[in-house]
Amino acid sequence: MSTVEVAAQAAIVTTFAVSVWGKVRSRWEYAEFRDSLPGNLGIPRRLAGPVAATVVTAEALAALVLAAGALGLGAVAWVPALVLLTALTIALGRMIRRGVRASCRCFGRADRPPGRLHLVRNGLLLLIAVGGAAVATGTPAAVWDSGAFVAAAAGSVGALVLVSLEDLVALARPLRVGGQCMEKS
Repeated sequence: MSTVEVAAQAAIVTTFAVSVWGKVRSRWEYAEFRDSLPGNLGIPRRLAGPVAATVVTAEALAALVLAAGALGLGAVAWVPALVLLTALTIALGRMIRRGVRASCRCFGRADRPPGRLHLVRNGLLLLIAVGGAAVATGTPAAVWDSGAFVAAAAGSVGALVLVSLEDLVALARPLRVGGQCMEKS
Protein backbone atom coordinates (compact mmCIF):
# COMPACT_ATOMS: atom_id res chain seq x y z
CA MET A 1 0.00 0.00 0.00
CA SER A 2 1.27 3.44 -0.87
CA THR A 3 1.21 6.29 1.63
CA VAL A 4 -1.34 8.06 -0.59
CA GLU A 5 -3.64 5.07 -0.39
CA VAL A 6 -3.18 4.83 3.38
CA ALA A 7 -3.96 8.53 3.83
CA ALA A 8 -7.06 8.34 1.62
CA GLN A 9 -8.22 5.17 3.34
CA ALA A 10 -7.79 6.74 6.79
CA ALA A 11 -9.67 9.87 5.68
CA ILE A 12 -12.69 7.99 4.39
CA VAL A 13 -12.80 5.46 7.24
CA THR A 14 -12.57 8.31 9.76
CA THR A 15 -15.34 10.23 7.97
CA PHE A 16 -17.72 7.27 8.05
CA ALA A 17 -16.80 6.46 11.66
CA VAL A 18 -17.55 10.04 12.76
CA SER A 19 -20.79 9.98 10.78
CA VAL A 20 -21.97 6.72 12.34
CA TRP A 21 -20.97 7.83 15.84
CA GLY A 22 -22.77 11.16 15.41
CA LYS A 23 -25.99 9.31 14.62
CA VAL A 24 -25.88 6.46 17.15
CA ARG A 25 -24.10 7.92 20.19
CA SER A 26 -27.46 8.18 21.95
CA ARG A 27 -31.07 7.19 21.39
CA TRP A 28 -31.92 10.87 21.09
CA GLU A 29 -29.32 11.46 18.32
CA TYR A 30 -30.54 8.43 16.38
CA ALA A 31 -34.19 9.49 16.78
CA GLU A 32 -33.31 13.01 15.59
CA PHE A 33 -31.56 11.58 12.53
CA ARG A 34 -34.44 9.19 11.76
CA ASP A 35 -37.08 11.88 12.27
CA SER A 36 -35.23 14.33 10.01
CA LEU A 37 -35.37 12.04 6.98
CA PRO A 38 -38.98 12.65 5.83
CA GLY A 39 -38.55 16.44 5.83
CA ASN A 40 -34.99 16.47 4.54
CA LEU A 41 -35.25 13.76 1.89
CA GLY A 42 -38.99 13.76 1.24
CA ILE A 43 -39.41 10.08 2.03
CA PRO A 44 -42.62 8.76 3.59
CA ARG A 45 -42.55 8.83 7.40
CA ARG A 46 -43.18 5.06 7.56
CA LEU A 47 -39.88 4.47 5.74
CA ALA A 48 -37.80 6.74 7.99
CA GLY A 49 -36.84 3.92 10.39
CA PRO A 50 -35.68 1.46 7.74
CA VAL A 51 -33.87 4.18 5.75
CA ALA A 52 -32.10 5.46 8.89
CA ALA A 53 -30.98 1.93 9.81
CA THR A 54 -29.83 1.31 6.23
CA VAL A 55 -27.78 4.52 6.09
CA VAL A 56 -26.04 3.86 9.41
CA THR A 57 -25.38 0.21 8.52
CA ALA A 58 -24.08 1.14 5.05
CA GLU A 59 -21.71 3.74 6.52
CA ALA A 60 -20.38 1.27 9.09
CA LEU A 61 -19.96 -1.49 6.52
CA ALA A 62 -18.25 0.82 4.01
CA ALA A 63 -15.76 1.83 6.71
CA LEU A 64 -15.14 -1.80 7.71
CA VAL A 65 -14.67 -2.99 4.12
CA LEU A 66 -12.31 -0.12 3.39
CA ALA A 67 -10.34 -0.77 6.57
CA ALA A 68 -10.14 -4.44 5.58
CA GLY A 69 -8.70 -3.22 2.25
CA ALA A 70 -5.38 -3.06 4.09
CA LEU A 71 -5.44 -6.86 3.77
CA GLY A 72 -4.98 -6.58 0.03
CA LEU A 73 -8.41 -6.14 -1.51
CA GLY A 74 -7.19 -3.36 -3.79
CA ALA A 75 -9.65 -1.07 -5.55
CA VAL A 76 -12.55 -3.43 -4.76
CA ALA A 77 -12.45 -2.25 -1.15
CA TRP A 78 -13.24 1.27 -2.35
CA VAL A 79 -16.46 0.35 -4.18
CA PRO A 80 -18.86 0.53 -1.18
CA ALA A 81 -17.37 3.86 -0.06
CA LEU A 82 -17.58 5.33 -3.56
CA VAL A 83 -21.17 4.18 -4.08
CA LEU A 84 -22.25 5.47 -0.67
CA LEU A 85 -20.46 8.83 -0.99
CA THR A 86 -22.04 9.30 -4.42
CA ALA A 87 -25.52 8.47 -3.11
CA LEU A 88 -25.13 10.76 -0.09
CA THR A 89 -23.87 13.60 -2.28
CA ILE A 90 -26.83 13.20 -4.64
CA ALA A 91 -29.22 13.22 -1.66
CA LEU A 92 -27.52 16.34 -0.34
CA GLY A 93 -27.83 18.05 -3.72
CA ARG A 94 -31.53 17.19 -3.84
CA MET A 95 -32.02 18.66 -0.35
CA ILE A 96 -30.36 21.89 -1.43
CA ARG A 97 -32.35 22.06 -4.68
CA ARG A 98 -35.61 21.50 -2.74
CA GLY A 99 -34.68 24.37 -0.42
CA VAL A 100 -34.61 22.28 2.76
CA ARG A 101 -34.07 24.65 5.70
CA ALA A 102 -33.83 21.97 8.42
CA SER A 103 -30.36 21.13 9.65
CA CYS A 104 -28.43 18.42 7.90
CA ARG A 105 -27.86 15.41 10.17
CA CYS A 106 -24.90 14.06 8.15
CA PHE A 107 -22.71 13.81 11.24
CA GLY A 108 -25.35 13.98 13.94
CA ARG A 109 -26.55 17.25 15.40
CA ALA A 110 -26.04 20.33 13.23
CA ASP A 111 -27.17 23.93 13.43
CA ARG A 112 -27.27 24.87 9.76
CA PRO A 113 -29.26 23.67 6.77
CA PRO A 114 -27.44 22.01 3.88
CA GLY A 115 -25.66 24.35 1.51
CA ARG A 116 -22.80 24.71 -0.94
CA LEU A 117 -20.22 24.09 1.75
CA HIS A 118 -21.72 20.64 2.35
CA LEU A 119 -21.42 19.89 -1.36
CA VAL A 120 -17.80 21.10 -1.36
CA ARG A 121 -17.06 18.79 1.57
CA ASN A 122 -18.69 15.81 -0.12
CA GLY A 123 -16.97 16.61 -3.40
CA LEU A 124 -13.59 16.63 -1.65
CA LEU A 125 -14.40 13.33 0.06
CA LEU A 126 -15.36 11.85 -3.31
CA LEU A 127 -12.07 13.08 -4.81
CA ILE A 128 -10.15 11.51 -1.94
CA ALA A 129 -12.00 8.22 -2.42
CA VAL A 130 -11.48 8.22 -6.20
CA GLY A 131 -7.80 9.00 -5.66
CA GLY A 132 -7.47 6.21 -3.12
CA ALA A 133 -9.14 3.72 -5.44
CA ALA A 134 -6.95 4.87 -8.34
CA VAL A 135 -3.72 4.17 -6.46
CA ALA A 136 -4.94 0.99 -4.73
CA THR A 137 -2.42 -1.73 -5.37
CA GLY A 138 -3.99 -4.74 -3.72
CA THR A 139 -0.74 -5.26 -1.85
CA PRO A 140 -1.45 -6.08 1.80
CA ALA A 141 -0.05 -3.74 4.41
CA ALA A 142 1.94 -6.43 6.21
CA VAL A 143 4.06 -4.06 8.26
CA TRP A 144 3.48 -0.37 8.52
CA ASP A 145 6.51 1.87 8.59
CA SER A 146 6.60 5.37 10.05
CA GLY A 147 5.51 6.84 6.71
CA ALA A 148 2.31 4.79 6.78
CA PHE A 149 1.53 5.91 10.32
CA VAL A 150 2.09 9.56 9.37
CA ALA A 151 -0.09 9.10 6.27
CA ALA A 152 -2.88 7.51 8.35
CA ALA A 153 -2.69 10.33 10.91
CA ALA A 154 -2.72 12.97 8.16
CA GLY A 155 -5.71 11.32 6.50
CA SER A 156 -7.63 11.15 9.77
CA VAL A 157 -6.85 14.77 10.66
CA GLY A 158 -7.84 15.85 7.14
CA ALA A 159 -11.15 14.02 7.54
CA LEU A 160 -11.81 15.72 10.87
CA VAL A 161 -11.16 19.10 9.23
CA LEU A 162 -13.61 18.27 6.44
CA VAL A 163 -16.22 17.00 8.90
CA SER A 164 -15.83 20.27 10.85
CA LEU A 165 -15.55 22.48 7.75
CA GLU A 166 -18.88 24.19 8.35
CA ASP A 167 -17.88 25.17 11.90
CA LEU A 168 -14.40 26.25 10.84
CA VAL A 169 -15.79 28.53 8.14
CA ALA A 170 -18.32 29.97 10.61
CA LEU A 171 -15.46 30.83 12.98
CA ALA A 172 -13.73 32.79 10.22
CA ARG A 173 -16.79 34.88 9.35
CA PRO A 174 -17.29 38.24 11.04
CA LEU A 175 -20.17 38.57 13.49
CA ARG A 176 -23.21 40.57 12.39
CA VAL A 177 -24.85 42.67 15.08
CA GLY A 178 -27.69 44.95 14.08
CA GLY A 179 -26.78 44.50 10.41
CA GLN A 180 -23.19 45.65 10.92
CA CYS A 181 -20.03 43.55 10.86
CA MET A 182 -18.23 43.28 14.18
CA GLU A 183 -14.76 41.86 14.80
CA LYS A 184 -14.64 38.74 16.94
CA SER A 185 -12.63 39.08 20.11
